[in-house]
Amino acid sequence: MSDIILGIDLGTTFSAAAYINESSGRPQVIKTIDDKNAIPSVVQIENGKAKAVGELALNQWKVDEEHVVRWIKRAMGDPDYRFQGLSAVEISAEILKSLKESAETELGESVSKAVITCPAYFAAKEIAATRDAGILAGLDVLEIIKEPTAAAVYFGVDYMEEDETMLVCDLGGGTYDATILHHKGGVFTPLATSGDRMMGGHDWTSDLFDLVKSRFYEETGIDLDTDLSAIQLLYEACEEGKKTFSKLNEVAIPCTSGGQSTTITVTRDEFEDETNWRMQHLVDVTAQALEKAGLGWSDINRILLVGGSC
Repeated sequence: MSDIILGIDLGTTFSAAAYINESSGRPQVIKTIDDKNAIPSVVQIENGKAKAVGELALNQWKVDEEHVVRWIKRAMGDPDYRFQGLSAVEISAEILKSLKESAETELGESVSKAVITCPAYFAAKEIAATRDAGILAGLDVLEIIKEPTAAAVYFGVDYMEEDETMLVCDLGGGTYDATILHHKGGVFTPLATSGDRMMGGHDWTSDLFDLVKSRFYEETGIDLDTDLSAIQLLYEACEEGKKTFSKLNEVAIPCTSGGQSTTITVTRDEFEDETNWRMQHLVDVTAQALEKAGLGWSDINRILLVGGSC
């Protein structure tokens, strides 16, 4: 059996695995079957079994919502949750299995040992569910480590000073948490955390999607809710459009349904007005972490941004 230990980020939107490359002594991300660094945390289920995981499942999401599940991480620890008969643990195990298989393909050997990350806000039941998912996937789960701690350790190896207080803002596709850690003598001590498991980049995309869908209806009188194929294409266009706001002040989003095509233009100011309450909510959540730690903004030496949405 291999001595390789996988480091797995079981994410709300995307999941990835890595290992320490013996030649460089540095972490190396495992490539997926699509030659990417991560797989969408999406599973398609039929007859109580996983039919597809990752990109294949994501491609079916809007046209087969009855059988495709996303953001399963939000349900971890909920004993009553079921999707097509499967629990959150069983669905998460399918994602972990896919990562394990990709690792074994790339490394050319069987791999079973793993450390899995989880959000800072995960309590005992969510952590236990994450461990159970790993075991169900055929992994020997050596440790469950909080995501902000993992990010701080990775960053701190090369960059942190001897005595520093860090704020880790982790905004992923489906969750947010703010964690304050103190670093001294190579030891990271969590001081406080606060978060929202129901707020992430997906919600910003959904806000843009709703805005464009509403404007398309105003222009054409066509309700996109009756056209599942058009909805999936529009959601994907809004996801890309949201990212484009990082570079441009406006985006043009194509929308086609019922034989009519148009382009809906949204400015960055309009998008920010639509989502300002979400940003303010993140500020409030972060302030809660500072308050719990008994600190002010001036006590923070570094801010580490984690997660694609940051």
